[in-house]
Amino acid sequence: MPKRDKPFVIYRGGWIDYMIVPKGLVGWMQFLIWLALLVPMALWFMDHSKVHEGPDLANGQLLLVFGILFWLLGGIWWMSVRATVVDVPVLRRDRQRERQRERLERRRKESNDPP
Repeated sequence: MPKRDKPFVIYRGGWIDYMIVPKGLVGWMQFLIWLALLVPMALWFMDHSKVHEGPDLANGQLLLVFGILFWLLGGIWWMSVRATVVDVPVLRRDRQRERQRERLERRRKESNDPP
């Protein structure tokens, strides 16, 4: 998949430090669909909790927790496969080096200009 077609961007700051951001209309639509997939689980659990008590309710809670975990990990996997990765430390380093080069160029021009 070419980078321009990828609907998500991952800003990675470290091994665990990352942020997934939808990009464009396609990314936001996929993100909203992913969020909407949580609604049926919540509605099922609301109905289940009204009818069941005790061990049956605990089983329902366990199913809900595993369902949400599956939903969460599946969504993260789905978005990360379809994302452009930006390494924030590398980006910061490159920007800092560019600013240093610009400052050095300005100083050279100022020192070479006649008074």
